[in-house]
This record gives sequence, structure tokens and C-alpha cells, in this order.
Amino acid sequence: MTRYAAQRGPALENTYDAIREREPFNAGNLVGQAYFSTVGWLGMSLWKSAQQAQYVVYSYETPIAWYTHGVGWTVPKVKYSATTARHQSVVRWAIREEA
Repeated sequence: MTRYAAQRGPALENTYDAIREREPFNAGNLVGQAYFSTVGWLGMSLWKSAQQAQYVVYSYETPIAWYTHGVGWTVPKVKYSATTARHQSVVRWAIREEA
């Protein structure tokens, strides 16, 4: 089941909930899913870690955070565009109690 979430406004809580619960969601260019896609850009040093993930959050098809059982959340300290930086903030806010 896909949860349609929002990146701003009152419905932003839906996005936080979907990320915390590691449920699929689609908020336009911010998407969470239970599998790793090789479409977006990701540095080689992070590739293997992301491939092992059970849940991945993407910004414009680029993996910006992922959850791996036994490891927890990985949110790489990589700088992207202003929009993707905002997406990274959404993820960090959603997982602030878990990380």
C-alpha cells in the first residue's frame, strides 16, 4: 500500500510517519520504498551499504537515506541541491528518535 504524503504543510506528518514506519510513500520527488533502485546517483563508497537496505528514501531518484536491519538508519553527509537538502532534513526529523 502506497501512502501519498506531503513535503510541507499539515500533511507533512504523513511523510514523517511513513518514514518512521518504513512504509512506501510518494511525495512527488521524495519517495520511500522497500527496495534499492540503481537509477539515481550514489557514490561508490555508499553503494554497498545502500544495496543491503530493507528501506530506502529517495530524492529525485537519488538514495538519501536507508534503513538496514541490525544497523539502523544511514543518512550520508553528502551535499546536494537545496531541494534535496530539504528532503534530507525531512528524513532526519522523521528518524530523530531512532538514529
